[in-house]
Amino acid sequence: MDSNTSFDDVQTVVNDKFKPGAILAIRSSSVLEDGKEKS
Repeated sequence: MDSNTSFDDVQTVVNDKFKPGAILAIRSSSVLEDGKEKS
């Protein structure tokens, strides 16, 4: 990555690639898996 790239630009790229909905889906699915392991 360019050393001149600002943090905001990096955040924008990350947010575009990993949309909040996808992150939430991954989190909720891992929570479900943890629950299955405990029960």
